[in-house]
Amino acid sequence: MNKILKYAMLCTAGIMGAIGLIIVIKSARPEHRMGLAEKMGKGIDERLRESKDALDTATARVQSIFETIKNGKA
Repeated sequence: MNKILKYAMLCTAGIMGAIGLIIVIKSARPEHRMGLAEKMGKGIDERLRESKDALDTATARVQSIFETIKNGKA
């Protein structure tokens, strides 16, 4: 029983040490979150521009169809 307790304590100490090491490494390594946000923002702007262009194209097509219908009835 004494060996099992020693082994459990050793495993627990190892796990706690590994978690502590991960925390220290994560806090010491700076992450450039602003750069990531800028990249994401550029992608969103580009997609928004593409969506706006597609909407403008669809609007022009619908207007031309309505004008054709209107001219055909009149």
